[in-house]
Amino acid sequence: MAASPAPAAQAITIRLSSAANPAREASRVANTAAISRGAVSLIKQNYAIVTGLNTLALVLALPGGLVSPVMTAMISNGSAIMAAINGMRPILRYQ
Repeated sequence: MAASPAPAAQAITIRLSSAANPAREASRVANTAAISRGAVSLIKQNYAIVTGLNTLALVLALPGGLVSPVMTAMISNGSAIMAAINGMRPILRYQ
């Protein structure tokens, strides 16, 4: 995929807006953690999709050209499209 690499580690800071309602703040922290876990899961899925299909295309292209370069390019571009659609699943789910 032609995207810039993400930083290796991100820091998440959460400011407590009011000490009067710690239950609400704890709920927000839990919700943020759940969203983060879901995002990491989607990233891993997308890497698996792109890596798997591109590896398949490479394996089929190398030994004597079982598939043409055009087909290899189509598989590679198709994997990027599949990863993009997979990344949009959370957005589509809540509409």
